Amino acid sequence: MLQGIIKELKGLCNFSKNTIKIGILLCLCYYILSAVLYITAPISQHYLYYRYLLRGTLEAAPACLAAGVVAALIADLAIRNAEKK
Repeated sequence: MLQGIIKELKGLCNFSKNTIKIGILLCLCYYILSAVLYITAPISQHYLYYRYLLRGTLEAAPACLAAGVVAALIADLAIRNAEKK
């Protein structure tokens, strides 16, 4: 199943591939930011605010990844439709 998905993703246009890469990198940046917030929260003056930001980054990371994949698939459909016309 996973191999079929990877094979289908190889057929995407370059713009869509780059959009997925951006989504993955943004997700990774959110996880890195959450790790930094997790480490620095106990030594900060605003502990609850840091924990609130930590929760937000952990919730936003998978959402950004999903948004990147959906945007890439929609862009690929639009580009293929424009090429047919």
